[in-house]
Amino acid sequence: RLLASRIPPTGRVLDIACGDGRLFCLSRPSPGLRWFGIDRSHAGLQWARQRSPRPWPLVEATMEHLPFRDGAFDVLVCSLSLQYVRQEKVGEVLSAWKRLLRSGGRLLLTYPNIITHQYLRRPGEDEALSWEELRDRVAGAGFSVMAEQAICRLLPPRMVAWSHGSRAGKLAAGLYYLAANRVLRPALARAYHALLVARAP
Repeated sequence: RLLASRIPPTGRVLDIACGDGRLFCLSRPSPGLRWFGIDRSHAGLQWARQRSPRPWPLVEATMEHLPFRDGAFDVLVCSLSLQYVRQEKVGEVLSAWKRLLRSGGRLLLTYPNIITHQYLRRPGEDEALSWEELRDRVAGAGFSVMAEQAICRLLPPRMVAWSHGSRAGKLAAGLYYLAANRVLRPALARAYHALLVARAP
C-alpha cells in the first residue's frame, strides 16, 4: 500500500516483476495513469490477468531485457524482487531500468531486510546485497537517491548494524533473529528493509 500511495495520478508506470499484479490491484484508477507489468513467469502473468479488477498490458520478460523504447515510462516500480538477481548482474539491470525512464522519472524500489532474505533464500541463490551496497549500486548506475524509508525492521537498529559487521556481530544478530522468529514468523514474507526513491538523470 505504501508503494501504491507513491504512484502519481498521471503518467506511465511499469511494474517490474509484477507477479500476480498485487500492486496494480491496490492502486487507485485514474484516467491519466497507465500501468504496464512485466514478469518472467508465464503462470504469474496468467494469474495477474485473472485477478486484476481492470485490464492492463502484461508482458513476459526478464528484468534486464525489457521490450520498451527509451524513456517510455515516468515511474518504474520493483517490489521485493531485485534481491533475486545475481550480484554481478545488478548493474546491468539498473542500467536497463534507467534507459526506460524519462529524464527526471522515478524509481521506486523495495528491498528486504538482509537478515530476512539470508534465512529465507532458496538453495543456490546468492547472498543479497546489503542495503548500503544496493544504494551505492543505484547511485553508481546514474540515479539520484532522493529518499529512503524503513517499512518493517525485524531487528533493532543496533542489531542491523551488527548484522553487517563482524562475524560475532552477525552471530549475535542471527541468534536474536532466531529467538524473535517464533513471534515474527507471520510477518516475514512482507518484511521489507526499506523503500528507496531515486530519480533518473
